[in-house]
Amino acid sequence: MDSGYIDNKDYIKIKKGMIIAYIIIGVLFLINLSVSIVENVSEDEVSITITNLETRNSRHYSEYGVIRGIDGEGSEVAYCNKNTILRWKWNYKDIQDCLTVGNTYKIKVVGVSIPIINPRRNVIEVIE
Repeated sequence: MDSGYIDNKDYIKIKKGMIIAYIIIGVLFLINLSVSIVENVSEDEVSITITNLETRNSRHYSEYGVIRGIDGEGSEVAYCNKNTILRWKWNYKDIQDCLTVGNTYKIKVVGVSIPIINPRRNVIEVIE
């Protein structure tokens, strides 16, 4: 007959499952936080001549821009232009709209380019 009570062994299994779930959620949160911190570590001002502007959608960011161009040394570069909480930046679309293909700009970028994790640095502002 089922009395509606949970057996002590079942209760322990449920508790262990909940603890494991909390640990997994915590680890995922820490990974996400560490990637966000790495994306905002270094800050540089670079000169770029814009060759292409794109707007993309992804599952991580609802919409963001990709800025391709040629830097001051003549190398092809690509930067992403996305909003970031750690830099309190919410105007990616304004930055994307003020840039024109063919013009040269001085921009402030942050982050570290890591090929698999974070291939592009993030544009924070257009200086000139």
